[in-house]
Amino acid sequence: MFFRKCWKCLDQWAFGGYQEILGNRRRNTLLALDALAEVAEISNPEALSRAHREWIEEALSNEGRQRDEIWTKSVAVGSEQFVLKVQDCLGVRGKSREVTANGDAFVLQESPEIYEANLNPENPAIAPNNSILWENVS
Repeated sequence: MFFRKCWKCLDQWAFGGYQEILGNRRRNTLLALDALAEVAEISNPEALSRAHREWIEEALSNEGRQRDEIWTKSVAVGSEQFVLKVQDCLGVRGKSREVTANGDAFVLQESPEIYEANLNPENPAIAPNNSILWENVS
């Protein structure tokens, strides 16, 4: 939310790798931009900088504001090895969660059955006359 409201001032954002990817930070760098460009299959750090700016602008535009449920409804998203490691780190809490493939990623999600005991639509409906008018409460 904060980022969306302040996206116009990202050039002043001092935290994270944003400035470094843009090439504005020359001293005390943390990112290996050549390696990052290679992993992203981009020819060089300058092209990475341009692509990164476009990705940020697209994500913050009106078209990019849709909710992506793979990220918002999952405990972990990534490679199978990463997701299984997160599941293992959760211990007992991870045992009831499912690891499934979703496109080229794996996700760790809660099993929907956990909530069905309380939210099952087969539960009887609440009686229509179950309200009290506040004016009648003394």
